[in-house]
Amino acid sequence: MLAISSIEFRFLEQAKKAGILPVGGKILEFGEANTNRINAHKIDVCASIISIMADCAERESLLARAEILQSHTDLESRYEEAKMLYKALFGYISYTAIDLLPPAEYRLQQDLNKPFDLKTRYDVCINNGTTEHVFNQANCYEMIHNHTQAGGVMIHWTPCIGWVNHGLFHVQPGFFYDLAQANGYEIRFAKLATVAALYDLKPGGVNEDVFTAHPDLRNALACVVLRKTVDAPFKFPLQGKYSELSQYLGED
Repeated sequence: MLAISSIEFRFLEQAKKAGILPVGGKILEFGEANTNRINAHKIDVCASIISIMADCAERESLLARAEILQSHTDLESRYEEAKMLYKALFGYISYTAIDLLPPAEYRLQQDLNKPFDLKTRYDVCINNGTTEHVFNQANCYEMIHNHTQAGGVMIHWTPCIGWVNHGLFHVQPGFFYDLAQANGYEIRFAKLATVAALYDLKPGGVNEDVFTAHPDLRNALACVVLRKTVDAPFKFPLQGKYSELSQYLGED
């Protein structure tokens, strides 16, 4: 279950208010998101919609539906709430999810360990804490790249520091910088998200002094918005400190 909590929403809210999130396009989500209602990091959907959406008829319609869903305890209601948050954030014209769950009107069943082609390119591809649960990391990031149209954005949030026993993999603070360097992505927004705050995500920016000053960083997500600048095949990155070794690999 891939839930949007107050931690992830803070990241999306700040990206929205900074004018970084595209509006009105097609969304492909890698793993269908629901909302977190069950712990201290649960999200208030009505308050969240109000915070990111100007007063309008559509906002009032979303709020009316969100108020109804608050009294529902089924998982399908939480899936609907997540789509309502995306509607407020992106004003999308279409939403598609890839998941291991059985197919539905908007959901395609797909094992992310295996290559696939949906024959459509999307304005926004969202990795909502999904890739860390998939063994074939290279395939995940290549499929996200392949299904994002040039000029579109890829949004990732995934464990970076801490999050013990959460998934199969964590990324390092420099991971998305190396991925962007290899593929010509523009890094629009890059943060470490914790229960307390958002911090700038920079390679080499985390050490014991930083942990002492900000102990909440010992459990942090890497959250980024990347813009795909060119329509080109996906390239596997080298870790930044070894990038000079690429000269020995020859031409692609």
